[in-house]
Parts: sequence; C-alpha cells; structure tokens
Amino acid sequence: PPAVTFLNPLSGATGVSTNVTVTVRLDDNTGVISNGILVRVNGVTSYTNGAFSTGYNGAGSIVVRTNLGYRVAVDRTSPYGDGQAVILSVTARDAAGNTRATNWTFTTADMTAPIVTLVGPTPAATGVATNASIVVRWDDNFGGAVSNSIVVRISNGGTNRRVFTNGAFLVGYGGAITRTNLGFRVTVN
Repeated sequence: PPAVTFLNPLSGATGVSTNVTVTVRLDDNTGVISNGILVRVNGVTSYTNGAFSTGYNGAGSIVVRTNLGYRVAVDRTSPYGDGQAVILSVTARDAAGNTRATNWTFTTADMTAPIVTLVGPTPAATGVATNASIVVRWDDNFGGAVSNSIVVRISNGGTNRRVFTNGAFLVGYGGAITRTNLGFRVTVN
C-alpha cells in the first residue's frame, strides 16, 4: 500500500504558523493513483478526485507527480485559528488497489498577545495614598500567559523600578500573584 514519506507540519508539532500550507508526499512501488487520493482537514474534504475544495484552493495548493507517487500541498484560503488543534487525514490508493489511511495532528501558534484588563490605581490618578496597592490584571484568550514571563515596573518621578519579574517580587516589594481563568492578577503592596 502507499506510504507517507513526507509530512509538513510533522505530527504533534506545536506553535505552527496559522498560515501553514499542509504538505504530504505519498509513494508506492506500483504507483499511487491520482484520483485515489483523499485529504481531509478536521473532517472536511480538502482534496479529492484530483481537485481542491473551496476554501482549500489557495495559491500554494498544488499536486506534483513524483517518481512513485504524488506530493499534495493544501493551502487554505483563510488562516487556521490561533492555538487551533488540526487533524489531518490522508487516504491513498495504489495501482494494485491497496489503500492506506494516515492521520496526524498539529497545533497552531497563539498569535494573540495578552490584554491588560485592569490597572489600579488608574493611570495619572492623583491623591493616591502612598501605601496603596498597585493592581494589574491581564487576560489571554488561551490562558497561555505564564507567571515567569510577567514583568511589572513602577515609575515614580522619572525613576523606573522593576518590582516583579520571573515569577517573584524583587527585594523590598511584596504582594500576590493570582491565576485567573485566562491570565494573572498581580498586586504590589
């Protein structure tokens, strides 16, 4: 039966570009039959009977004959979603009538930056007590924010001080870091 000799992206890959062109190469010593190739993306037929389906016929979509089979590249006309798990299924038939199905998955990158959703006291506030806590909260659509990537700086009178970094408060500062549904809340006392 036909064998998959090349996959892009690789099975299990993470952080894949949302604009990736999926490529598979199918080979068989008796030859792969072109109208015997079926490619599905998340259960949706993207290539069958020698034609790409609408939505999967981008500029990079192409079928190339190789010595023992075909290379099929499927280019979506719109990007995959951020952090999307993608399941690919390829079925191929050779000239002897043997069929092989292959499945693989990959996950696209999270391309959306976290968003600051709360700052207290409000920027440019006046009359704030010198012992007031400073609160910053941000959310990430995929909950992908990690505490060791957070840096909090306080600016006062032209002096810019780092008070929280690499998941810990620096000497002389205290407070709390709390995981929220989609991100973190840092309180500096």
